[in-house]
Amino acid sequence: MPDFRIRKMELKDKNALMEILHLADPHGEGHPAPELVYRRWGEYYFEESRDHCFVAAHRATDRAAGVILCAPDTPGYQKIFNKHYYREIQKTLDQVENSHPGTIRKHHMAYYRKREGVQLNLVHFRSMRHIYREYPAHLHINIHPDCQRLGLGHLLVDALLNPLKETGIKGLHLIVASDNSKGIGFYRKYGFKELLNIFPRGKNGIIYGLKTS
Repeated sequence: MPDFRIRKMELKDKNALMEILHLADPHGEGHPAPELVYRRWGEYYFEESRDHCFVAAHRATDRAAGVILCAPDTPGYQKIFNKHYYREIQKTLDQVENSHPGTIRKHHMAYYRKREGVQLNLVHFRSMRHIYREYPAHLHINIHPDCQRLGLGHLLVDALLNPLKETGIKGLHLIVASDNSKGIGFYRKYGFKELLNIFPRGKNGIIYGLKTS
């Protein structure tokens, strides 16, 4: 990929990360407060798990055009997120709703009110115990709309697998919206396998997993 290079995420990537999340996430597009999208989907990884995150950066400018965000220990991530990040997200959400009434409904952001993993772990207790044991890490991939379909997602997953394997993490997982046919196609082609239909019967999402070796 001559126009891009894959490297670890750095402090200088925060603004690019915010932009990518705002533009690439369907909940964030056109949102009046992109910092809220960042707080929900990016801040934990940037502050707590940056060593496990990678970017695809333009060679000419070194600005990130795509990111893979990873937490190597999902149950640990859920505890920290719910204890330290959830409260601040609610404060920001209230501020946005007060200044832009109807934002939550317009952008389908009721999910932002939910604590991370609580409902999933209750509904699918046994299945999630197995997934956390065999596929403990989880990831998110976001690519700037102008740079999609260039193979950056594949390169980012490649970059993540070896460091996870070297630290003894034997698998990783992610949740894909059940109507995201493009995303499902990508993960299946890469080698991810379907682990669980959730909430219920896959209506809202499917968990896919991949072994690191």
